[in-house]
Amino acid sequence: MQIPKTTKKHVGFTLIELIVVIVVLGIIAAIAVPRFVDLSNEFHKEQVKATAASMRTSVSLVKAKAKTAEDDDACSGSSFEYSYGGETGQVAMKPDLSGAPYMTCGFFGTSATRSEELWDLLVRSPSIEDEEATEETGWYASSATGPSYVYYWDYYVSGQKFARLEYDANEDVGGSVEIVWDPS
Repeated sequence: MQIPKTTKKHVGFTLIELIVVIVVLGIIAAIAVPRFVDLSNEFHKEQVKATAASMRTSVSLVKAKAKTAEDDDACSGSSFEYSYGGETGQVAMKPDLSGAPYMTCGFFGTSATRSEELWDLLVRSPSIEDEEATEETGWYASSATGPSYVYYWDYYVSGQKFARLEYDANEDVGGSVEIVWDPS
């Protein structure tokens, strides 16, 4: 009669196997993290591009409506009655109704700046913040340059200026919307 030999089965991993797994996970992490960070930047770039496209479309819509409207001179210079978002007010066009929108009257009261009024007319959402960027991500009205009719809105990511939209309502460009990446 033969007595069976009992062999012990080893349970668990060797140190070498654990080191190999840790190294493989490190390599995967080294490849994945930069791609994830790049996706975040791509998201913000697409957000800016989409907002600029929305603004361009709105400028075209307002210009088309102005061409068929009656000039009532109720705002400043050439203007016409315009309704949106349940409100009715006036949109002033530069130099006349065939030009580009440069200000509004009667929509937001007297507390809004021209930049805020135009943003609400041309974009509306996402809304702009009325304070300086701190640690926030979003749009902020930067400035409106009075008689030159050029308006700026800055997009911040985690408190850092990421991009700027420039809207020019002057006669020679007629409502152009440009993106400036990484403005200083």
